[in-house]
Amino acid sequence: MFQRLFQKKMVNQDKFTAGPYVAVWIGNHVTEDQLDDYLFSGRFSDEYRFRLDERRLPESCVESAPKPLRDLVNGFSRYQKFQDEFLSRAAETGITEASSMIVFHFLVYSTHELPVAKQPEMHFIGNFWFEGFEQCLSSPLNRFLPLVPRGRANNSPAFQRRRESDANEKVPKGRSDVPR
Repeated sequence: MFQRLFQKKMVNQDKFTAGPYVAVWIGNHVTEDQLDDYLFSGRFSDEYRFRLDERRLPESCVESAPKPLRDLVNGFSRYQKFQDEFLSRAAETGITEASSMIVFHFLVYSTHELPVAKQPEMHFIGNFWFEGFEQCLSSPLNRFLPLVPRGRANNSPAFQRRRESDANEKVPKGRSDVPR
């Protein structure tokens, strides 16, 4: 029965959209193609039980060999604001190195009522306050912040292929891709 529940329970990424937070996962992918395959084939969604929103993809980093997490987190958008808490939380779990990392901006992930895979390919480290954005939340421009974080995932081959195929797709009348 649990397996049947596991197969059916899935939510949309919007359920976890909240700011200003980042949600961080780490793994052992050693090429961008491996990480892209994991994210876009549905394995990530199957393991963590939420469908990715293509307009709100995570920033990512992939190294060819495991590196200390301090080196891996360096370079993510506003990493200085959450790196200390991230490194502390990872150390609590005994993880000090990884070769891949994804960071979702404006997302607070929760496993509440979601059956997560017992041995996922990437490890969820936690949600971390994205200090410094509290002033931006009242700005009329904040509606554009959670769209697609400007990060390394946006330049990956798989993301570019998806962007090209979306550009060739006919947009149904009345549809608007502008956030409200």
